[in-house]
Amino acid sequence: MNKQWRDEKAPRGKLYVLDKDGKFRTVLTDVQLSNGMTWFRRPGSDAGYDTFYFIDSARQTVSRFDYDDKDGSIEVGSRKEVVKIPTAGDGGGVPDGMTIDADGLLWVTLGEGGAVAQYDAETGEEVQRFKLPVKRPTACTFGGEDLQELYITTREETGQEPSAAAGHLLVAKLDKSKGHAAAWRCKAI
Repeated sequence: MNKQWRDEKAPRGKLYVLDKDGKFRTVLTDVQLSNGMTWFRRPGSDAGYDTFYFIDSARQTVSRFDYDDKDGSIEVGSRKEVVKIPTAGDGGGVPDGMTIDADGLLWVTLGEGGAVAQYDAETGEEVQRFKLPVKRPTACTFGGEDLQELYITTREETGQEPSAAAGHLLVAKLDKSKGHAAAWRCKAI
């Protein structure tokens, strides 16, 4: 990642919302490198999705916000850093894409760390990590008939010894974790 994105004195990223009327609205301006996003409905909530998670890759963080499903508003004042991910040099990686499972646990791809890790969004603790056959996974989402397959995208790798699976779509079949909800369903072709 380009070092200029780690310059805390000059945040360059922003988070925008596209409203129903087709207009963009700026929600966050103190962002270094906008990345993964996911939504969740807390157990017992009848309000639809009520929680929004957001990755700032350069800051190595996942933040949680209150979210209103009815109007798509993110309550900026509710922002709480829930996960701090170590850099690749310290055994972590660059947090990139993210999804959430039915138990409210976050799954984050770790670019330069060659893994996808599961985090407890309440404690910030890493629950488990799956090493991948690539250095740079980019995003993940649940799919499959029962939402127990984790689909992981990867990016091209250049330089010395690129991974053979770089640029491929990887699928991990999970026994104990299941996706929160399917964003889109279709019949198998």
